Amino acid sequence: MLVTRAFTQRPVILLALAGTLAMSAPVVLPQGQAIASALVLLFRGHTIEPVTTDYAHLQSAYRTLEELQKLGSLQGTLPRQLATVSSTAAAGAMAGFTVAEPATLPNGTSHTPTAVKAQPPTQVTFTFSAPRANAYFKSIGSSQTLPAVYDGEQLIVNFPGVALVEYAAAPRGRLYVGQAGQLSVQAAGTATVDELRHYLLTLPGLSGETAAALQSISAWQTTLPLGVPTDRAGWTTITVGGALGGAGVALNDNTGIGSAVLWQRRDGLQSLGVGGWGITAGDVQAVANSLR
Repeated sequence: MLVTRAFTQRPVILLALAGTLAMSAPVVLPQGQAIASALVLLFRGHTIEPVTTDYAHLQSAYRTLEELQKLGSLQGTLPRQLATVSSTAAAGAMAGFTVAEPATLPNGTSHTPTAVKAQPPTQVTFTFSAPRANAYFKSIGSSQTLPAVYDGEQLIVNFPGVALVEYAAAPRGRLYVGQAGQLSVQAAGTATVDELRHYLLTLPGLSGETAAALQSISAWQTTLPLGVPTDRAGWTTITVGGALGGAGVALNDNTGIGSAVLWQRRDGLQSLGVGGWGITAGDVQAVANSLR
């Protein structure tokens, strides 16, 4: 998978670029990591709020969240990877929206993409199982249990379509433009989504700092939490202009090599991200402003 390979090479910036898209469309992170994140965070994002942490805690959080599938069973088509397609038009047809194209690219960058990938919308139903969850907790030496009231409860997760376009930036850089619709989560049963979210944030292995930061987001159903490892990346709030603009966050790694701009469209319909390495932060912002 394109992003899996690049993620390994540039973990901080691509984690950041994936941040906006991953929380609304887990296919952007390798090994389906963010499907668990979606179940824990349970939001429909209209604004982005950075959650400052460090890289070790961020990695630990993803490892913990991956284990969510051991608390029950999944039904439906689980998004796993982006499929290579022939054009941005083909990506749009698969993802269910018109793929944004930049009017401005850094000097020396061809407007012809080097790769185009996409993922169609899909739905997954997660059913909690007390026997399965309790066996898992016991296997890791935890005394935690799944409350009986949650046994058989379901979360219905509608994952949106995703498109990711890669450009080769001179001389050896890479530029990514990512776009996704919004995730929606519904609860089926007697428990509320808020109750399930509160319980999932108590999972063993999820650091107290990360859980507290997520729990403190008051407007969690309309906020997209973005984990920022401040020991490796800096960030600032920004406003992206243009037809697809909105409020978001700009990030750069501490080497000055990579940068990303992540934002939610002002109409709340989509998450977008522009980022890469071998290009300046100013160029990344200019590309974001020019999307149409």
